[in-house]
Formats: sequence, C-alpha cells, structure tokens
Amino acid sequence: AKVLATIAHPHVVTVHGSGRHGQQPFLVLEVIPGGDASKLAQAGGGSLDELRARTVIADACDGLAALHARRLLH
Repeated sequence: AKVLATIAHPHVVTVHGSGRHGQQPFLVLEVIPGGDASKLAQAGGGSLDELRARTVIADACDGLAALHARRLLH
C-alpha cells in the first residue's frame, strides 16, 4: 500500500491510505466517477464502439505499465 500510494498516474487509482479493521486489511482508494468499462458499455447500449474500446484498453495498458515500472503486478 505504501508503494502504491507513491504512484501518481492518470490511469492508476490513487491509494490514500491503508489499515486494518480487526483482522481485515483495507485500502482507502480514490473515487472515480463514471464507473468501469462495464458501465461505459451499458451506457452505450451494451457495447463499446471500436474507438472507445481501443481507448479504454490503451489507458488500462498505460496504467499497468506504470505499475510494472515500479515492479508491481496487478
């Protein structure tokens, strides 16, 4: 969680904190308005057009690359 909190990237959710509630660990994450790719598809009638799908995938890959550069795996 400490390493994740140091990553500032437009395609990686910001970690604001972490802790434990009893035995259960938790992360405090940035709230992203608009939902996930599934919600985008639902809003578009059940699917994404090719350009939008490519954009979502490219953004996700950029975020994963930022994590991998810090030697983290998703």
